[in-house]
Amino acid sequence: MRITDEAVKEHHLYKSLEESIEEASDYISYLSSSNEWLTAEMKYLQDFISYKKLDDEYLYFRDHAHLQEEIDLPFPPYVL
Repeated sequence: MRITDEAVKEHHLYKSLEESIEEASDYISYLSSSNEWLTAEMKYLQDFISYKKLDDEYLYFRDHAHLQEEIDLPFPPYVL
């Protein structure tokens, strides 16, 4: 009887581990697809900046911008 109880416990642990691994796999898949999308968007933005010849303006903004913290937004924008 004791072996059966241990086997049941192991089976439940195994099932729980399988579920955790499946959730982690789904999350990794989501992160991977999000990363691919963001990488493509970044490429479009980089090419647009070059196409419009805004490289100097972008570098200035990147070096001097700060977060506008006085607004009540979850993600405050960068401003000069």
